[in-house]
Amino acid sequence: MRVLDDSATEAFRELERNPVWHRLIDEARVVRTTRADVDRILVGQTTAHGRKVTDVLVHERVPYISYPYEWPVELLHRAALHHLDLHLDLLEAGFTLIDGSAYNVQFIGSRPVFIDIPSIRPYREGEYWHGYHQFSMQLLAPLLCDAVIGVSPHAWLRGSYDGIPLDAIWRCLPLRARCSWKIMLHIGLHQKLNQSKPPIVSPTSKQLPRATLKWMLHNLRSLIEGLKPTRSHTSVWNSYTTGTSYSHGDASEKRTFIGEWMKAHRPKLLADIGCNDGEYSAHALHTGAEYVVGFDSDPGAMRKAVQRADTGGFQLLPLVVDFANPSPTQGWAQNERAGFLERAEFDGMIALALLHHLVIARNIPLPHVLKTLVGIAPKGIIEFVPKHDPQVRRLLSHRNDMFPDFSESSFRDTIGTLAHIDQEHVLRDGGRILVAYRRK
Repeated sequence: MRVLDDSATEAFRELERNPVWHRLIDEARVVRTTRADVDRILVGQTTAHGRKVTDVLVHERVPYISYPYEWPVELLHRAALHHLDLHLDLLEAGFTLIDGSAYNVQFIGSRPVFIDIPSIRPYREGEYWHGYHQFSMQLLAPLLCDAVIGVSPHAWLRGSYDGIPLDAIWRCLPLRARCSWKIMLHIGLHQKLNQSKPPIVSPTSKQLPRATLKWMLHNLRSLIEGLKPTRSHTSVWNSYTTGTSYSHGDASEKRTFIGEWMKAHRPKLLADIGCNDGEYSAHALHTGAEYVVGFDSDPGAMRKAVQRADTGGFQLLPLVVDFANPSPTQGWAQNERAGFLERAEFDGMIALALLHHLVIARNIPLPHVLKTLVGIAPKGIIEFVPKHDPQVRRLLSHRNDMFPDFSESSFRDTIGTLAHIDQEHVLRDGGRILVAYRRK
């Protein structure tokens, strides 16, 4: 829900009367939005900036809110193009975007949707794009960081509130990239102009003809479209489906157990913690889950998860999140962007072949891991991989075994203090344990 003051109300009602608005809604490129039947108490109140509220917009609910520092680079790339294509279509209809924030885009599955409707305003001839610098820091610079430098931008985006500073990314770019006239224009020249005192180009500038603005947006789009996500972000887990230690029989048993649970519970919003390439997320959607958010720290595996979502048309949103160090609550007063646990309003959860990575590789006590997992959703499935499994033996091969409590009995006992065990299945060949829990 968004409250509007006089100027925003006037802008939205003009947009409502234009055919472009209805086309964008029908094409699902902007979030479906209606004006509320506002209670008299709300009208006449003031916005956070002290202006009088004159209208209220109600938006269709996005299943799960995510942030640019969690998006696989493929989704970050998709968000940037979506933003530019929307702006170009709006200009043709006499409107513009006053912002350029990556946070104005959300994802439904792997499909982007624009959510900041009040940032759409009527275009005034000669108006400069106020969001150009913001777009460049939050979308263009991270994509250059990945495609040109070969470094994942996630940590930088998460730690830098406004995005990646243009002077910083410019210093990091190799000479061959600086010689590109498009990069020189949108990064090199751009950051020089904004560093001048006062800025040569400022948000109050009104000296840019519409044709020039459209040329700039097309040029920026061409640059971004040519930035291919790097293939260097890989690990053993991006080949999870083919590299797993499951026998054929165990894999079949596991899929059957998960499928039967999904058919019985049909979760509307399922968290797949440690989803790897999305194989079991897709299986969950096939067998009863309505929408799945998959979390994994491996960008290479998440690339495959995005491909799986696209190919199958699944309602699967893959996010790059390290469960041992998840996204924190941050922003103004630590209340602007909710952290992973604050957004965890799932009604189902699966954590498959995850415990040993957190306990053995990351030194997190088993009870702490299980308590956090069970807290994510009231019901779900957790898999325990015993020490004799090849994957656990691999983790222990270069260190002393300091984990006496990582055992089947400790796993069952700890789960029992947190939840009811509705069902348990031990895979016949490998001895892995699948437990369906229901939180107490």
